[in-house]
Amino acid sequence: MIAAEERRKTLEATKLNELKAKMSRIEEAAKKRDEKTQEFINATKSALDQKMKIHTEKHEEFLGDLISKVKDHLEIVDKHRQSTTESGDKMTEEVRNSLEERLRTASEQREEHLRKQLERLKEHEKRCEMARQKREQLLLEGNQQDMEKKTVTASSG
Repeated sequence: MIAAEERRKTLEATKLNELKAKMSRIEEAAKKRDEKTQEFINATKSALDQKMKIHTEKHEEFLGDLISKVKDHLEIVDKHRQSTTESGDKMTEEVRNSLEERLRTASEQREEHLRKQLERLKEHEKRCEMARQKREQLLLEGNQQDMEKKTVTASSG
């Protein structure tokens, strides 16, 4: 009778140790998965930031060149305007307005593109957070079920 009681206690202790080891492995795996996820998020964000920076720099360089060309063109137009009649002045103003409208439109499109890129990044971060919360919830539910099984096993044994 005493030997059976000791065997039962030994089995329970063995099961408890196995469960602790299993929980430790699960927690370690979850920790590694979190680290990998965070590394991925950081790498993705860094890459996206770098791409956006390069794109912005190239776009600003392009706009700078375009503005320079427009200024050069406007200088030429101004010289011609001085030598032309009033109808020539009207045409010059239309050209200037047209060019300014094109520049404004290009700037608006650039701003819209950057805004969309930021929205995509925020949405990606939101999804990652949702996945992290879901995983933690599943781990908690799994722990509760394990605890309930232990309680049932202990009370039935």
